Amino acid sequence: MRSMTGFGQGGTESGKLRIAVTIRTVNHRFLDLKVRMAEDHRRWESEIVKIVRERIHRGRVDVSVDIEELSEGRAEVRVRPEVVREIQAAVEGLKESGLVVGELRAGDVLRLPEVLKITVPRDEWGDSDVELLRTATRRALAQVLESRSSEGARLHEILVGRLARLREIAQHLDARQGEIRGSLAAALRERLSGLLADTGLSEERLALEAAVLADKSDVREELDRLGAHISRFEELLARPDSIGKPLDFVSQEILRELNTVASKCRSAEMVQAVLDGRAAAEQLREQIQNIE
Repeated sequence: MRSMTGFGQGGTESGKLRIAVTIRTVNHRFLDLKVRMAEDHRRWESEIVKIVRERIHRGRVDVSVDIEELSEGRAEVRVRPEVVREIQAAVEGLKESGLVVGELRAGDVLRLPEVLKITVPRDEWGDSDVELLRTATRRALAQVLESRSSEGARLHEILVGRLARLREIAQHLDARQGEIRGSLAAALRERLSGLLADTGLSEERLALEAAVLADKSDVREELDRLGAHISRFEELLARPDSIGKPLDFVSQEILRELNTVASKCRSAEMVQAVLDGRAAAEQLREQIQNIE
C-alpha cells in the first residue's frame, strides 16, 4: 500500500549539463501529472512522463526540471551596417538643423536592438544527454516512492485498527439482533393486545400483526452484507497494488448497510452501536482518500 503524498529530488551532471529534478505528489482522484521545464527543453517532456507513469498511477504529480548548460557554443555577433549608416545620416541632419549637438558614439548605436544581434547557439542533445535526464528523473522518483511507501505503511496500521473496531461492532450487532428481535416482537404483541383489547381481534391476528412489525425491524440481511464488505476490505488491504479506488467503493457500501440498519433499529443499544460503527466507517473513508 502506498500513500499519494510524497517528495523526491534527483540530480545528475556531466561536463555539458547539470540537471535537477524535483517531484511532489499529493492526493487526487485520478493521475494528474504536470511537468514544468524550460521551453528549450520541452521536447524531452515525454521521457519524464513515461518514467513517472510507469510507477505512479494515482495522485497529483508536479515535476520540476532545472537544466543548466555548463558549456556554451561560440557567440555569433551580427551588426547591420546599413542601419548604422541611416542612423548616422539622420543624426547629421538633426545637427545641421540645430536640434542636437555632439557626435554619435558607438555605445549609442550598439544599444539599439535594430543594429546588433547576438546569438549563442545551444549544443544539440545526444542520447547520453537524454539518458542523463532520465537518470535524474528516476532518482527523484525513487525517493518519492520510498516516502509514499513509508506513509502507506502508517496508513495501513490505522486502517487495520479502524477495521478491527468496525468488525467488533458488527459482531456485537449480530449477537444482539436475534435477542432484540424476540423481545421486540413480545413488546409489540403486548402493546397491540392492550390497544385492541376491546376490538374483538383474535389471539392469532394479534400474533400475526406483531410478527409483521417485528419482521420490518429484521436486519439479518444487512448484517450479513456488512460482514461480507468488511471481509472484502481486509482482502484488499493485503494486496500490494493500487487499491485506493476499490477501498473507497467498499467503504461506501459499509456505510450504506450501517445506514439501513440504523433506519430499522428499534433498540437504543443497537442504535448506539450503529452510530459507533458509522463513526469508524467515516474514519476509514477519511484515511482512504490518501491511498493510491
